[in-house]
Amino acid sequence: FIKTVMGDTSDNIPAIFPKCGYVTAKKCYENPEFYQKKKTEDSEKMFERNNQIINFDCIPEKLCEEFKTMLFSQ
Repeated sequence: FIKTVMGDTSDNIPAIFPKCGYVTAKKCYENPEFYQKKKTEDSEKMFERNNQIINFDCIPEKLCEEFKTMLFSQ
């Protein structure tokens, strides 16, 4: 959650809120009311986008299988 909210500048993934770093992202995680107050329609869309990029659980199964096949065939 924290990584999704704060983004990753090294991978060109923007934060979902302006000037949102680790402290703000952690506060959003620990305080759902704070997160709800900051959240907008745009930030919710950015959260979903960031989550798809950052969260390993969102990697398509087909790609995982292709990677495993390639890795173990060498």
